[in-house]
Amino acid sequence: MKRRLSAIFAADMVGYSRLMEVDEIGTLQRQKAHRAELINPTLEEFHGRIVKEMGDGILVEFISVVEAVQCAVVIQQGMVNRETDVTDDLRISYRIGINLGDIIIEDDDIFGDGVNIAARLEQRAEPGGICISGTAYDHLKSKIEVGYESLGDVQVKNIKRVVRAYKILTDPDQVGETVGEKQAWLVISRQFATIAAILLIVIIGSGVWWWSLQPDIEPADPKKFAHKLPDKPSVAILPFDNLTSDLNNQYLADGFVETLITEMSQLADLFVIARNSSFSFRGKNVTVSQISESLGVRYVVEGSFQRLGRQLRINVQLVDAVTGFHIWSKRYDRPEADFYKLQDELIGDLVIMIGGRAGGGIFDAERRRLATLEPADISAIELWEKTAQIHFKYTKESNKETGVLSRELIKKAPEYSRGYVALAWHHLFKILLGISDKPADDLLSCTELAEKAIRLDGQDYMGYLAHAFCKGTDGKGKEASVSMQRAYDLNPGDVAVQQGYAMRVLVPKGKYAEAIKVLERIRRLNPVQESFVDGILGSIYLAVGDYPNSIKFLEHEKNQLPGFRSLLAVALHFAKQKAQAKLVIKEILKDNPNYSAEAFLTGTGLLSKAENNRFAKALVAAGLPEK
Repeated sequence: MKRRLSAIFAADMVGYSRLMEVDEIGTLQRQKAHRAELINPTLEEFHGRIVKEMGDGILVEFISVVEAVQCAVVIQQGMVNRETDVTDDLRISYRIGINLGDIIIEDDDIFGDGVNIAARLEQRAEPGGICISGTAYDHLKSKIEVGYESLGDVQVKNIKRVVRAYKILTDPDQVGETVGEKQAWLVISRQFATIAAILLIVIIGSGVWWWSLQPDIEPADPKKFAHKLPDKPSVAILPFDNLTSDLNNQYLADGFVETLITEMSQLADLFVIARNSSFSFRGKNVTVSQISESLGVRYVVEGSFQRLGRQLRINVQLVDAVTGFHIWSKRYDRPEADFYKLQDELIGDLVIMIGGRAGGGIFDAERRRLATLEPADISAIELWEKTAQIHFKYTKESNKETGVLSRELIKKAPEYSRGYVALAWHHLFKILLGISDKPADDLLSCTELAEKAIRLDGQDYMGYLAHAFCKGTDGKGKEASVSMQRAYDLNPGDVAVQQGYAMRVLVPKGKYAEAIKVLERIRRLNPVQESFVDGILGSIYLAVGDYPNSIKFLEHEKNQLPGFRSLLAVALHFAKQKAQAKLVIKEILKDNPNYSAEAFLTGTGLLSKAENNRFAKALVAAGLPEK
């Protein structure tokens, strides 16, 4: 993990949930147009790096805070004339928050107070407005042609200290002005002012860095834990606070949390405290760290329920009590009348966002923690998680490393099933990455290792999941479907299982629409895809002959495996874009000189044999060697 000082730009659509309820298709189409025609080109012009994309917003990193604010002004001014033909109740507008602060960088993601403050300032911005932090203001006050309105020192959620905040004013008559700010009581000479300014910058920079290292709450004391932390990630879900005086709302909140605990308890890789224990702290004057120590858990989920007119607002946050940091939070707004209808969906979303293996807050935190530890210093279960994190990079180098770690895990715990699962994935991805010298041997090893994992622990869904993918890649669809169904029965709430279920159970049955629905939901919950969802969606659209959607998703797939690139070439070929198809083939052969149509058929098992053979012929026509 690295640190650097950056300008963080957070933007979201005002009233996204309400607009989606009223006109989902129209809202998505207009949002897509705004992104393609205004927002994304402007971000690129001002050198912004998009870190995360959500349905209702984006998180962007800028090296220059000047460019970040200039970009925000251009976007907000550009939006003024883009919704003139839309009624006020349906008009799309954005709020933008910008902070200059210290951030933590890991892979392509960013964390820390620098990010959190930007997100909180965005929530304070007016529709169509921009709110910046004091550190940003100090840096750019006279560098761009805007004015400022001081909002004073504001307290933002999950940040201990107050934050100076300013509203950007774009009225030409207010350029260079700062409205509402208290004037200094003493005027000093230019020389001393320069010295003071330099000292102020140093103090602010040091302060931002120091505060970014401070926990959000008092950390739990490992010496005071009443129980040893389980090998699995452990979590307690506390009763949500009722922020209204209506007692009926508390009953609603309690029922919601009870269901959440039940669903989270079904995730095989988590240790979840029972409802009676977590609810026993209601009304007691205890801190989160004390609850963590008493129950012997690392993670704590807190939340609140609130009625706002005819809207119901649910706030949820996840805390690592051992470090004292908030590691995930989200606000959900739902129409009161539709709450019961949407409750199952909302619970399902929270289960994935908090505890899901792919993209869930707990496992994201676990992998960041374990990445800093040496294999010899951690338990077998933790070594499995460390190996899984490296596997998710899906590169030749990471595959080599997972081979070493998985064999070390088997040596360390020969009766633990996950070591054999890890080694099975290693062999499978040698094929999928196009680096296997003997694909048939790797497929055989993959299957045998998965079967050994199942023999060691017949209740571990991961063994069946690996077995399903090994068999599917080997073209043995019926066996893959049986194993995938078993994995789904054991752990239906896991994102990877849901994805595999769509691939290995629904698609072979021709239930393409149902599979697309499952995958689109996963995509919505985890917009920064790491797990082939876009590639699989593109594959399904290819199978049904929807070439524009197939091309769109396959081009967006982050993990550019040879198989997905080949399917993109096929989609382009069938869409009569044969020149582009040939270019894709050239790119594949540049990275994988020995790749061929035969290798494509060996390493793909998602669709039917007849479809794959048809695709292989298209690949040969586009320039891929037969063998």
